[in-house]
Amino acid sequence: MKISIGTPPVEILAIADTGSDLTWTQCKPCVNCFQQSASLFDSNESSTYKTVGCNTEECTSIGTSSCVGGNICEYQMSYGDQSHTIGDLAFDKFTFPSTSGINIDIPNVVFGCGHDNAGTFSNYTSGIIGLGGGEVSIINQLDKEINGKFSYCLVPIPLESSNSNVTSHINFGSSAILSGPNVVSTPLIRKKPSTFYYLNLEGVSIGNKNLKFKSSKMSTPSVVAGDDLGNIIIDSGTTLTLLPNDFYSNLESALVESISATKKDDPSGTFGLCYESENGTIDAPTIIAHFTNADLVLLPSSTFAQVEQGLVCLTIVPAEQIAIFGNLAQANFLIGYDLVANKVSFKPTDCTNNNVVVAVMTMVACSITNYTSGNIIIDSGTTLTYVPNDFYLNLKSTSVDSIVATRVYDPSGNYGLCYKSDENGTIDVPTIVVHFTNADIELSPSNTFAQVEQGFVCLTILPADQIAIFGNLAQDNFLIGYDLVAKKVSFQPTDCTKY
Repeated sequence: MKISIGTPPVEILAIADTGSDLTWTQCKPCVNCFQQSASLFDSNESSTYKTVGCNTEECTSIGTSSCVGGNICEYQMSYGDQSHTIGDLAFDKFTFPSTSGINIDIPNVVFGCGHDNAGTFSNYTSGIIGLGGGEVSIINQLDKEINGKFSYCLVPIPLESSNSNVTSHINFGSSAILSGPNVVSTPLIRKKPSTFYYLNLEGVSIGNKNLKFKSSKMSTPSVVAGDDLGNIIIDSGTTLTLLPNDFYSNLESALVESISATKKDDPSGTFGLCYESENGTIDAPTIIAHFTNADLVLLPSSTFAQVEQGLVCLTIVPAEQIAIFGNLAQANFLIGYDLVANKVSFKPTDCTNNNVVVAVMTMVACSITNYTSGNIIIDSGTTLTYVPNDFYLNLKSTSVDSIVATRVYDPSGNYGLCYKSDENGTIDVPTIVVHFTNADIELSPSNTFAQVEQGFVCLTILPADQIAIFGNLAQDNFLIGYDLVAKKVSFQPTDCTKY
């Protein structure tokens, strides 16, 4: 996850972790730090940086802390994989990108400026973004801005690669609301400690065999539901899925019965069920996780992974007193958290496909003239789509990040983003989803990119000063109905060449 800290803002790339609260980054001077490719954050260069005092609510809520340098709160944080960070607790301005095209600055965000950090971190990251439910979590600090809503789409990461630089995508606020077909939701159970997000796992199916889930005692009763619900933690910061020993044994036995590949021991001793594989895959069954009101189909790519050349292992392992739904199992789901409605929603999504995830624009952020509602004109007589300048720049930048074709400049000067195309006049470009009120309109690449002359295609969305127009190219292949009595416009995806 990319955010910027300080004044002037310095961009950092950090791990989004729903299983911890403190947001931190490596800082100068670094006494003991892991290698990172980007420069360390220098607090002396930020005019808005200030340390947190020892006798403050922020310092006492962090957990383990001590007082150093007279009146500086020094935090100490450790994680389940023995990683740790030690440093100064501080305030500074955080800057977040917005779908409106205008960055959002949040002053006085509490974070850790780490001077002693070590563990299982790659050199592509500089720290952790704490998305847990505790007081110091970035989610609680941004509560007024995001109204308790965030979502992410995790890209599968190969286990045999320790230095993957793939980035997943995260949304906050209204753009994090999941809707449409194939979305399932399950209750979010709030328990102590407040950091963790608990779900209720009822069972697991493998083929026609259903295993009822019985958990170990994990924590205190639910503080919301009032009983002992919530038997598994959903954690984006834990790689593997952990299940109680007895249940794991039954799960492993059911899998062994349905897999015909040659079993092989894991030399590291980490994984309990492994098989020989020449191409990094095996013919494994689909596992269905039955959460309350939500059945998640976990494909073999989410539950079996190549851990070294010729060896594929089950990414679910046994544990004594805890159950965790890890990030490999969450891969290729768009997962939305609603801390107001207390629910977690899942939508099967190819998170590696930037066409689906990256280019999402929310029109409600635009402002046109003095209208308090209605911020874009739908016009069948205007060819191109026009959006405000700042919003356009953000949309253009996001599109550039997700397109690997060769950029070219439009000789006519009419278009702001163009690429060399193949012989068919097309390129691999992202799908753009337009979020109108109560209506998500998925625009295919043919709606948003067009061949403007032989050999190159251009984005058919342009910047404008004081107006926004949803033009006719974007409306192609939709059956669009206007009801002037009910005051609504309806859209139905349609192949208009056959209508």
